[in-house]
Amino acid sequence: MRILFFANDIGGGNLLIPLAERARQRKNALFFLASGPSLRLWREKRYHPIALTPAMSVASIRSMLARIQPDIVVTGTSIGTKREHCIWAAARMLPVPTLAMIDGWAKLPGRFPRRRDNRTMPNRVGVVDQGTAQLLTKSCGLSPASIDIIGHPHLQCTTQQIGEARAGRSAGQPLKIGFFSSPLVNTESTPGLKAIELLLTILEQHLPITLVIKPHSRESIQPWRDWLSSNVLRPWRTPLRLVNDISTMALLSSVDAVISLSDSVLLEAAFSGIPVLAIQLGEASQHDNAAIETYLAGWIARSPTALSAKVSALFDRIDRAAWLIESPVTRSADTRAMKAISLAAVTLACYDPTAITRAGRLPLWQKNPASRSCLISAPAQWVARPGKPGRVRRYRSRRR
Repeated sequence: MRILFFANDIGGGNLLIPLAERARQRKNALFFLASGPSLRLWREKRYHPIALTPAMSVASIRSMLARIQPDIVVTGTSIGTKREHCIWAAARMLPVPTLAMIDGWAKLPGRFPRRRDNRTMPNRVGVVDQGTAQLLTKSCGLSPASIDIIGHPHLQCTTQQIGEARAGRSAGQPLKIGFFSSPLVNTESTPGLKAIELLLTILEQHLPITLVIKPHSRESIQPWRDWLSSNVLRPWRTPLRLVNDISTMALLSSVDAVISLSDSVLLEAAFSGIPVLAIQLGEASQHDNAAIETYLAGWIARSPTALSAKVSALFDRIDRAAWLIESPVTRSADTRAMKAISLAAVTLACYDPTAITRAGRLPLWQKNPASRSCLISAPAQWVARPGKPGRVRRYRSRRR
């Protein structure tokens, strides 16, 4: 199978890496198209991606896809850009099936606005869990029949690596607490600076500890350096360490607990068995993250009083072996995602295979008749009789 991967945001780029590795192991032909942060990420992975520039029109993307002749296009989903929508539009012209993978739980309307404004949507969408699927249907107007629940392949890979790095680890002295900041709007550092000042007054009651501070990649590091320099005269006894050149995975492998504003690092830590605490001060709408509400309920501090109580409970949790979240989100997500890719690739081809042949390509099920067996397990509304667009029937196995 010929698979074209595209990503723009770093989250989408990371999400697709485990799928690319699985697809490579299965001897598929892989092609990479990228822009934004994912372009640099995939170059570092030596995927040799083609750069998608802002000057490239839908027509030029269509011409490029026609030369590559992929069986399916798999994309991430960026927030507030139309780049994926241009890819989906170009693929539909050929037509080539598209599968969009959502890498998180937050800001879904920014990825799939209900007001389409002539935007093309993907043929199918892969989501993390049932809650995300319901939110997509309710908030974005997507059809439930077009949504596949696959889990989070990148989170699966990350938690496995962190778990292996922390194997046999016990809490040290002094305790090492990781604080991860996150901007609520653009690149501002103000929410993180306000949260850490309040947090430090509480942590004074739990010495000895070391607090390692990691600003978000979208934040400017200079306000944090200025703040740290101004703290020389403060009465806090907690040792502070500002890091910017250490990866999130390396830091999570070495800390005893994680405290953060609403950010995906909380989920990476929690699914890896690390005690976590989310700080959500101010307006609730600023911290909109369905996953934190779902999986970390009970470990969210929404006021200074609650923060003090939650920090005390967090320290009681440290070094307990029972801090694990049982969820299918990180269980066989890469396998489920590959099944979704294979099924999407053959499903669209059966709607109108003559149209694909006219575009200069053979439908996947004609190239490899064995792939047609995948349709046996597909929902009836996905599968149309080859050569008769619009007529739907259910394929049955002939095994006796």
